[in-house]
Amino acid sequence: MEKQRLVALADILGFKQTVLHTPVDVVVREYFEFFRKAIQHSFELAGWPAAPEDFAQLKARLGMGMEWFSDTLILYALDDADAAITNLLRGVTWLVFETMYFHAVRLRVGIDYGELHVDENAGQFVGKAIVCAHELERGQNWVGGALTTAACERLPASARFYTVEYPVPTKPGAPASTTALNWTQGVHLTFSVPFAPGRAEPDEHDDARVAEKWRNTRTFHDTVCATHRKKR
Repeated sequence: MEKQRLVALADILGFKQTVLHTPVDVVVREYFEFFRKAIQHSFELAGWPAAPEDFAQLKARLGMGMEWFSDTLILYALDDADAAITNLLRGVTWLVFETMYFHAVRLRVGIDYGELHVDENAGQFVGKAIVCAHELERGQNWVGGALTTAACERLPASARFYTVEYPVPTKPGAPASTTALNWTQGVHLTFSVPFAPGRAEPDEHDDARVAEKWRNTRTFHDTVCATHRKKR
């Protein structure tokens, strides 16, 4: 049934290379197990789960739409109520923060509000909101998340706490956004996200495009984070 809904489309960055260079059982057992736990904790905020919950049961209990295919996670509010929108935005913001410090599952998220057709029985998910969220997601040049104008205009006051005005870095020709997910509100001592396992920062041998995403992410933290901005 077609409804106006808030939709978040998240992509695990660098996942193709991870799959090509990592045994699939390691991807499933280590990376995806952590990611499933992070999803559950981000939306419940009730203690880190000892084991990931059955995905279908988790969706039903959380009361939101959630589909996962390979490196793409689609989350959507089941209705247009302010509470549903706030719950979705809060959970997505926490999920970006909680995966920020685990190199293999760092996320980039695009969020839009608009028409969405969902038929889970037929496996159909289609609508302008998915397209616009996807376009915004893939155009961002960092680890993090951003909202379209339509999504910003629909946000209730209770959801705006999880956003911040910021000139989102984008690739040439990509959709622009001036509203980002403020994942820096999660408790952390410093921006200590390593560029890669065992290496704090990129060097001249690294992919320049990946290094630029990492630097843009660090700049966002250094500019926006209330805790560390005050300390400087």
